Amino acid sequence: MGVWYTGAKYVKYLAENGETVAIDQNFSYKLMESDIENSKLILAVEIYGIDQPQKFDVDFFKYLHENHNVNHYLAELDFVQANFMNDFLESGDEELLSSAQKKWAVMQGRNNQDYFDKYLELHAYHKQLPENNKFEFIGIDKLQDSPLL
Repeated sequence: MGVWYTGAKYVKYLAENGETVAIDQNFSYKLMESDIENSKLILAVEIYGIDQPQKFDVDFFKYLHENHNVNHYLAELDFVQANFMNDFLESGDEELLSSAQKKWAVMQGRNNQDYFDKYLELHAYHKQLPENNKFEFIGIDKLQDSPLL
């Protein structure tokens, strides 16, 4: 007879340590404030196929940048794509964004309006920041698009 796991301890943990907001509202992040303050790397996961994770990603990054001086956005990009994304942040040239996403490792990010809109919003945020408070993308993936190089 096998051993079955139900995840009950995780359900209880999540019930006690979760925050639920209406789909058109932002999180407060108060529950994880001390964890954020004591961390050097914060990872967020996403669910593909709906636009809400992209909206959360922007909101969470803005929160981290404004409240915890997070100035680096790690992404599933290679170093060349990240360079194009950083150039896009500065210029707003959507051709740079399209070029970076063309052979992106994240299949769901290719030709995806929600991802495209996410980066347009990050550009708008970046543009209004003072020069000494800008953030940048850092690509952490292997080379995806040799011709882009």
